[in-house]
Amino acid sequence: MEIICPIANCDHNVLLWHMDYSNVKGIGQELGQNLFKYDRGNYSSLNGKLLEYEWDRIIEGKNVNEIWNELKLKMINLRDEFVPIRKLNKRKTPQFVDTSILKRIKKRNRMWKKYRENPDVANETNYKKERNEIINEIRRAGEQRKTLSQNWQIRLK
Repeated sequence: MEIICPIANCDHNVLLWHMDYSNVKGIGQELGQNLFKYDRGNYSSLNGKLLEYEWDRIIEGKNVNEIWNELKLKMINLRDEFVPIRKLNKRKTPQFVDTSILKRIKKRNRMWKKYRENPDVANETNYKKERNEIINEIRRAGEQRKTLSQNWQIRLK
C-alpha cells in the first residue's frame, strides 16, 4: 500500500494499492474493442424489424435451448445493425490535459513524495503552492476547451 498526494484542496490522503485480478476479464474493456452506444440506437427500426419476424414459425418444433440460441442470434444481429459502435480510446486523461500539464502533475507528485519523506514547513509550502497552481491550470484548460466547444457548436448551426 502507498500513500499518495491528496486530491485538489482536500486534506485527506489517497491510499493506493495493487491487486492481482488477472483471472477476471472485464466486458468491453480491452483497447480497440467495439463498444455500443445504446443511447443512440435506432430502436423504432429495431422494433419494426422484430415485428416482421414470424415468431410462431421460428419457435415451432424446437426445444428451449434452440429457441434461446435463435433469439440471441437475432438480437445480436439487430444490435449490430441498429446500434452504433465506438472504439475504446487509449487516452487515460481528458483531452484538455496536455503534456505540459502532465509534467507539472508529475512535478507536484514528486514534491508530495519529498514532503512525505521529510515533512517540514518548506516542503509543505512548496507542495501546496505547486498543487494550487496546477489545479488552477487544469481548470483554465477545461474551461477553455468548453468555450471552444461551444463556439464550434454555434458556428455549425
